[in-house]
Amino acid sequence: MARDQEGQAIGSGEAVRTRQGAILGPFVIFSAWTLWPALTPVHIEGFSAELQSMAIMVNRHGFHGLAMADQAYPISPEFLFLTRSGLVLLLQVFLKVFGEGGDVAFRLLTMASMATFVVSTFCVARRWSQDSSRLLFVALLLTPGLVEIGFYFSDNLPSAALALLGLAIVPRVGVAPLKGGLVWMAVGALFAAAILTRSDAVLIAPALIACLFLDKPKPVEWALRTAGGAVGFGVLFGLACALTPFHLSEAIPIIKLFGRMQAIGLGADQLRDVRVAFFGILTPILILIGIMINWRRSDYRWILGLIVLPGLFYIAVLPRAYEPRYYLLLGAPAILIHSAAGLKWLMDHWNRDRKEVASTIVRPLSISLALFVAFGPVDINFLDGPRTAYGRFWTTFIWRDWQSGVNNGLDKLSAVAASVQPGETVLAISSHYNADDYFRVRMLVDGYDILPAERAQAEYPGASEVFCKGTCIVAHVRCPDPYFYMGYQYGQPLYYSMDSQIMWGLSGLERAHFDRAVLLNWQTVYPIFDPALNETGIKRPDWSLRFPSESFIPRKAPSYYGDVFVQPVTFEQVEQIRLRAESEVLEARKRARGWKPILTYSEFHRKMGWRFGPAP
Repeated sequence: MARDQEGQAIGSGEAVRTRQGAILGPFVIFSAWTLWPALTPVHIEGFSAELQSMAIMVNRHGFHGLAMADQAYPISPEFLFLTRSGLVLLLQVFLKVFGEGGDVAFRLLTMASMATFVVSTFCVARRWSQDSSRLLFVALLLTPGLVEIGFYFSDNLPSAALALLGLAIVPRVGVAPLKGGLVWMAVGALFAAAILTRSDAVLIAPALIACLFLDKPKPVEWALRTAGGAVGFGVLFGLACALTPFHLSEAIPIIKLFGRMQAIGLGADQLRDVRVAFFGILTPILILIGIMINWRRSDYRWILGLIVLPGLFYIAVLPRAYEPRYYLLLGAPAILIHSAAGLKWLMDHWNRDRKEVASTIVRPLSISLALFVAFGPVDINFLDGPRTAYGRFWTTFIWRDWQSGVNNGLDKLSAVAASVQPGETVLAISSHYNADDYFRVRMLVDGYDILPAERAQAEYPGASEVFCKGTCIVAHVRCPDPYFYMGYQYGQPLYYSMDSQIMWGLSGLERAHFDRAVLLNWQTVYPIFDPALNETGIKRPDWSLRFPSESFIPRKAPSYYGDVFVQPVTFEQVEQIRLRAESEVLEARKRARGWKPILTYSEFHRKMGWRFGPAP
């Protein structure tokens, strides 16, 4: 009888392994398909292109290149460097190793950061979770924001990777105090690097402090850990302040200033969409189940460190996370731990007797949810790329299509750079900040350099910046107001500063200054260009409903994204654009109430200048 039971057990085990093997193959293929866009990340927005431009200029001209990277609006690189200096320096290293051509350096940095982020998150989760690595990996795939962060360039991913790597190497219980102190030096240095790469990595500090006390260390052990972490942090942070233009006294006020500006446009609908885009629809359910299970089976230190602390973190950051990449990555280990526990609970009920009520409910419900999340009809919302909480199989098509669109647009800008003949001068007019920043980085990548402002203004008065490669010259007139700084700080109407810049730029550049002109646009045309477009016959961009456009992708609602648009314009059309901008400026000045119009380019430049400390 016992022999029969043993044979039945062996047979049952073999059947389970057979079922698992049958599932494993398709799961691996599906996982690879889902992660495919992480091999081809692209620029997400103008800020990532500006970071790349800054790194290139630092490579060529030292830290003085930071001020040259955006001579019309130095407040923009100042803000980016003081809050993301580590990313600029990391990217500079990758540029030195892999060269400035194309986006290879940024792409490799993003892929390396993604690998570090995933491995570090797994290490922390495995250390504190009672569930298998396989379940943790499934939990990762089920959370869109954790997977899709590797599909585009950003500062958030490298920063989170460094912060979580610091958490991953925290010494385990029983390590010799001196050795533990040395490891804590590395933890402190990684924490400093994460903050320098993006300032909001400071939010990981409570988790590191909690790690100091989790195993009830003796006073000597606690002192060595604290001293080691402080020394590692202080040395790296001090070197950054001593050797680079980064200074904490300047970073804090600019963080506060831009934080207030960016929070003004935050809406409840966008916050809701961001949460759904990051967590998906299944992960929140699994997290709730996992928290209930982990609360029952864990001691108070585990509960405080892995439930209460992450809970307080997300309560604090969710109201301010208005893009999926903001803040939320830092709590990734807790997401995986609780999601995996929820998955384990589902699997336990899946394998129970079919007659049990719980299993009867769980099986059809979990199958339905899994099919919906994997193959359901997509509903796209554009937040840091095309986002959807379900239909994950189709999103790979959509993300790849979007990445191709970004690359195609950048190729169009590179074609402008390549088309300039020796001895020729081209006028480029940017009508959107993405086209503006993308154009600059493509000019630099294609071998052009930026002339110093004094020389540029002397030879091409009115140009926002001038690019030069031998005798090939491109004078660039720009209209965007970075971060709507002039509007939020000085009360300028939304389009007044843009109108003014077009008027100043095109008034200073005479017909004899350039041989031909192009208009650069991205997704939308600012209203100041509408009359000029209609009156002069400049073609509008062909708005594309490109994804999901394939007939085999089911969808609830189509969405669109803007491609970079390069339109040759005649001298007469340039004059029509200038006249329209001048008319708008004069009308706005007549209606001025409660704000002081900016009348000259030099006044605008002073207000947009380097505010916190001397320019490098």
